[in-house]
Amino acid sequence: MNADELRTYARTVVIRANDGVRAWRMAYPSARLTRAGDHGSQIAVDAVWEAWLCDGNPRWWAALQRWRRPADPGSALNTGIRGADLVHRLSLAALDDPEIGWSATGIVHAAEMTGHPISRIARGRILELGENLWIDDVCLAAVGRDDVLALLNDHRLAPIEPSVHAAYLLLTGRQQDYWELDPDQRLLVRAYRERPDLRPALRDAMPRFGDVNPVRTMGAALTGVRMDRDEVAFLSHRLAEDRDWDGLWRLARDLPPADAVMALRRADPDWRPPGSADAELHALLRTVDEQRLHDGIETLDGPRTLPVSGLVVHGAFSTDDRMLAVVTLAVGKRLWVFDLERGTPPAEYPLDLHGWAPVSFEGHRPIVSERWPDGDPARSTLWRIDGGRRTGRAVPGQPHLLLPVTVDGATQITLSQFGPNWGTNRLMLARRNGPPVFRPPNITVPRGAPAWAADRSIGRLLATDPLRRRVAFSDARIMVAELARGNRLRGLAVSEIDTHVPQALCLGAGDQVFTSDDRRTTRWLINGGRLEQGGSTDVVSGQLAWVPYRDAVLVDGRGRGFRYLDADTLQPLNRPGGLDGMRGESLLWGAANGSHAAGRADRVDVVLASAVALADLARRPMSEATAADHKTLAAARRSPVLRKQAGILLDILEANHLGRTGSPSPVPDDR
Repeated sequence: MNADELRTYARTVVIRANDGVRAWRMAYPSARLTRAGDHGSQIAVDAVWEAWLCDGNPRWWAALQRWRRPADPGSALNTGIRGADLVHRLSLAALDDPEIGWSATGIVHAAEMTGHPISRIARGRILELGENLWIDDVCLAAVGRDDVLALLNDHRLAPIEPSVHAAYLLLTGRQQDYWELDPDQRLLVRAYRERPDLRPALRDAMPRFGDVNPVRTMGAALTGVRMDRDEVAFLSHRLAEDRDWDGLWRLARDLPPADAVMALRRADPDWRPPGSADAELHALLRTVDEQRLHDGIETLDGPRTLPVSGLVVHGAFSTDDRMLAVVTLAVGKRLWVFDLERGTPPAEYPLDLHGWAPVSFEGHRPIVSERWPDGDPARSTLWRIDGGRRTGRAVPGQPHLLLPVTVDGATQITLSQFGPNWGTNRLMLARRNGPPVFRPPNITVPRGAPAWAADRSIGRLLATDPLRRRVAFSDARIMVAELARGNRLRGLAVSEIDTHVPQALCLGAGDQVFTSDDRRTTRWLINGGRLEQGGSTDVVSGQLAWVPYRDAVLVDGRGRGFRYLDADTLQPLNRPGGLDGMRGESLLWGAANGSHAAGRADRVDVVLASAVALADLARRPMSEATAADHKTLAAARRSPVLRKQAGILLDILEANHLGRTGSPSPVPDDR
């Protein structure tokens, strides 16, 4: 039988066992399943576990003891009798072997199966726990199960950890024992803070438990801890019942704006905070719609789409991410220049159809390279565009990458081709206050580096970090260098790469470098003049961009969607927003501050670091406002685009900022 046929057969056998079919009629089916289990079939193991749980037949148990294998929690047997996860937990309880696994809920459930052999096994295991710390989990799992609670009480079994013991007594309604153990509720506060899994049950039990004050207990437990929405709803309901409007306002001011709006829905509409300092914030929070705030935050955190005409072939940000330049290819090439801060219509400039036309910025002025008018492969024209005026100069070779090395863009670096193939690529450096033209830099290498490290014909990958004046370049090997005085690059590290030649390269924080090839994404670390691998993943590979505010590298997954990978682990981040999950063939690039964009046919999707910073501020409790937030708010107030996107959310954040820090609201600057 194949797997599907065996699964169908096993399902039938389990159902027959559950229906009480006599043992002699089950002899052949049980032997057939047992043989499959002896040969290693997990399907058979799962079926035998479930059959034994149905009829308790010793024949099944003999096989299970021989195999010593638990049931699969992801089993697809689907008999409709018991869920796969419950069968797995019960199998752990029956095997009674901590090296195989442990499940407190499985032991408690098994102990309740009176009349089945597993009940005797589970009850014996509970009684053997004594002062083992596992008794804590068993006691908590027994809450609400009277038979097991009676067993625990009869044998004087209780949790060992004092805070868990206090929670257990409260959840089981033993008031006298609780107050003897925890007269000042300190243990209950600790249990609520340290055991998030118990919080829903404790919130449900506290109002019915004598003199326990849920608001005071939760307030003490959650000091410095962010509340979830269920906790906000519970506390605001209790405070409103007590008509404690001052307390409700204090709660609201300690929450993120959207949660504060939810809490204040229960407030007396005629109540106002004492004094005038909080009047504006209170009025804004009482009038805004909660969903409107959530929508505003998601908009800020997500991409902004800019329409263009043609296929995007190059893109660049100014270092401060205020400006964006895009080169598209349609009937001819065209340069688009966007002012992302003002949101005004883009400026457009026609370009020569031939050549790569890479683009970069000097400050807020775009610069773009075009081929020489007569097609001479030994030189190109570098255009500077300032307010619609073009000024050009000759540069050597045919640049196919053009990137800033310094924050002001005064120093640029290119990979320029001087012949018909990639092997003629050269690194070229220009400094606005230095040599008047692009020329090959002098590269010094770390001590002990191989001879190739000083070779300027270095392939086709180039990356820069203008904030730290660093450069990385690669073909079959990587070199990392930093800008030095004169026309020099001082080498920091080199690395040999075997088997897979990188197809994408970017610099990360600290001494991190990331590469990607057709199979994997790899993290490299500078170590004593050498680049050493610090981990890799085959989850996704493709184009790369460093996103510092996420401490992540963004990878275009070659049709599988964009993913943000944690810089240390290279595991996908569980944080929505940005370009995460977006699909489609795209060109990817980023700015030094973490803004990044993906360009494809007729559109560019842009994620701005300033917008994400505002969204992150809106997710934080308002009590965490600091003077450092002034920069984020000032950037938002200065930008007409962000002001429109944020709307009343920005007004709320500014009103809270003023009340908390005393700093004046940022003044609009519509430059």
